[in-house]
Formats: sequence, structure tokens, C-alpha cells
Amino acid sequence: MLQSKSVNKSILLFVITSFLLFNSGFAQSLTRFEKKGKQGFKNEAGKVVIEPIYQDAYLFREGLAAVKLNDRWGYIDSTGKEVIPFNYNAAYYFKEGLAVVKIGYKAGLIDHAGKVVLPIEYDDVLGFSEGLCCLRKNGGYGYINKAMEVVIPFQYLTAYSFSSGYARATKMTEDRVDWRAGFINKAGKEMTPFEYKSTSDFAEGMALVEKDSKVGYYDLDFKMPIPIQYDNGRSFSQGLAAVNKGATGTESWSKKGGKWGFIDKTGAVIIPFIYDEAFSFQENGKASVKKDGKSLNINQRGEIVQ
Repeated sequence: MLQSKSVNKSILLFVITSFLLFNSGFAQSLTRFEKKGKQGFKNEAGKVVIEPIYQDAYLFREGLAAVKLNDRWGYIDSTGKEVIPFNYNAAYYFKEGLAVVKIGYKAGLIDHAGKVVLPIEYDDVLGFSEGLCCLRKNGGYGYINKAMEVVIPFQYLTAYSFSSGYARATKMTEDRVDWRAGFINKAGKEMTPFEYKSTSDFAEGMALVEKDSKVGYYDLDFKMPIPIQYDNGRSFSQGLAAVNKGATGTESWSKKGGKWGFIDKTGAVIIPFIYDEAFSFQENGKASVKKDGKSLNINQRGEIVQ
């Protein structure tokens, strides 16, 4: 008899899990559309499945979508049924089973049932990524785990979600007149000196850093196969990164001039520095570049393509 109950319980758990996975997959195939300034959802065939009655809406994640109605945010399922009441001033995607919500200027976390699992009392909450959540309290950023325990103290001026096992953060310099950026691991160990003007998340195992108006790249072992030498750069994509020689200016986003080319992860120049502007390669294997006033697309051999 006990074995029968155990089997029945396992079957029930399998059915429930299968339903949730199916519903989540179906929901995430829904796309938003707008009509007369209101948001709704259509399925892959273009059929309206949720009428456009919402002031704003996010796409479905983990089977639920955050939507705004009567100036309040709540969550609906893929049938349009209200699952979590419209109690919030802001609400965001579910990720790793939890979602960030706000009441007034304070943020916290709720689960799929709408239960508050992290009190709505924090200045900022970024949500969970790779098992840790970045959040701000009393002027500093730190991290908690899924048990809502603080695992990295609230000591950083700014901080970001974990990606590829590491997170970017900033803190004040010793003289307290400026700030600098670096990387930490999930134990809170500082993996680099906090000496950089800016950093990027890891992309394809490489992270861009800027120091003294020059950029270089770390790998995931925090070795620097591409030393800080370029005047500007972009993240790696499709195995290559666009980098600039000769640009001038104090901020990377506002630098002008110089020539752009592309390097690989060893630092070898793959496409020469002949472009006035260059952007990252896309999934279709093409990158947008500018040369002599013309906008072009090139492939990973530097050949002009349509």
C-alpha cells in the first residue's frame, strides 16, 4: 500500500511538472502587440489570445507576464488570468523562480504564488542570476543567496548580476574622491585590482576593461591575453572583437577618430584597421562598418557582403 501511494505521488508530481513546463513553453511563444495604445498578446499563428487591455506589459517568462492595469502592476498566465494581484508600482520578469517588484521606491522579491520572499525594503534589487541576487541597502550593494542570506556584504558603490561566474562592481578609491571598477567571484573574492575606469560582462569568455583611456581584455582565468593598448573596443562576438587605434577623448562612448579593425581572442589582427566605425558581429556572421562615409556589411574575412 505504501509503495502504491509513493508511485501515485510520483505520477502526480510528473504530471504537474509536465503541465508547468508545457504552459511555460507555450507562454513564452506569445508575442506582445499594441492596439489603440494598449498591450495584448498573440500566439505564433497571429491569433489574439489575450486582449489588448494593458497599459504596459513584459514578455512571458517562466509562464507568467508582468502587466500594468489601472496604473498598477501584477502578473497573468498565458490565458490572461490574474495570478498575482495588481499591487505594485513596478514589476519585472521572473528569473530563477523569483521576480523583482516595487512598492513606492523600495524593492523586494516574490515567488510564482505572489508570496513575498524578500521584504520590499531595499533601495534596489537586480534579481537572481547564477544563484545570487545583487541588491542595495543603506547605500551599498551586496549579494544574497536563495536562502536570502547575505553572502557578500553591502560594501560596493555599484554592482551587477553574476555572469560566467563573476560580477562587475565598483568601489571608492582610498582617498574617497573617485571610484574604480573590478571583478569579484561568488565568494566575494576580488579577482582583479579595483583600478579600472570601466568593465564589461564576460562575452564568449572575454571581458573588456578600460584604464587610463585605453582598453584590453581579460579571459576567465583573469589572465590578459590582450593587453591594455587600444583606444576603444567592443565586446567579443562570433569570436572577434572590434577595436580602435587612434581615437581621442576622455570617455569611451564619446571618443572620436582613429581606425577600427577586428582581433581574435589571442589578440591577432584578423581584419585590418581601415574602418571609421565598426560594430560587433551578429549571429548571421555579418558586422556593420563605415568607411569613407559609406555604411557596409562585412563577413569574418573582411569581405563586403550584402
